[in-house]
Amino acid sequence: MQCAAGCHTACSRCQSKLPGKRCHSCDQGGAYVRCPVMDGIVCSARVRCAYHQHGCPSYVPYYEPRDHESVCPHAPCSCTEPGCAFVGSPRRFLAHLIDAHSWPVHTIRYGTHLGLGVRASEPRVLLVAAEEDEAVFLLAIGALGPARAVSVVCVRANGEAGQQYGLKLWAHASNERAITLDCEVTSSAAPGEVAVETVEFLTVPPAKMTGPQADKEMVITVCIDKSF
Repeated sequence: MQCAAGCHTACSRCQSKLPGKRCHSCDQGGAYVRCPVMDGIVCSARVRCAYHQHGCPSYVPYYEPRDHESVCPHAPCSCTEPGCAFVGSPRRFLAHLIDAHSWPVHTIRYGTHLGLGVRASEPRVLLVAAEEDEAVFLLAIGALGPARAVSVVCVRANGEAGQQYGLKLWAHASNERAITLDCEVTSSAAPGEVAVETVEFLTVPPAKMTGPQADKEMVITVCIDKSF
């Protein structure tokens, strides 16, 4: 802030404590107004994004770090494998899951169908978009009594602020009508098991599965597309 005469400055916090919020140095005690020159100097101060160690190159105005961090695509994800403490950006997290834990990975294209034969012994499959955004998704299978719950989440921390996705899932069996799920894709910064309390999932009954009880297999078709 600056006095009406333009001679004396004060920050807004100090100015609010002055009697009548008026200049204490001017003979006439003029009222304070905004000081555009000092505003420009102060607002030019920038700080590094808190996620720079995860690959974010951004410097943001010192008063906006939380706004940026709430949408930063480099916000870290956490590994849920037992005993693993890895934390990293979605792209580094993908490499970690493949290299350190050997999670299988498939490439998908938005709006196209991908058929997968998924076994109970491999309950998690990574899906990487062969598109500009290179989004990472996780298809997970969990026990639901004798049935199986199948879900897909987008691997990222700031899901609500980024591109949204729609999901269609089909479970097939010979000579039987497929069962389907049509929903929005939920995001997760710590993907792992099927979180039946928080995500929509496809329930696959035993009749839609083949093979021995200990390692049932199901045929799943996945279609992910951008929501506009």
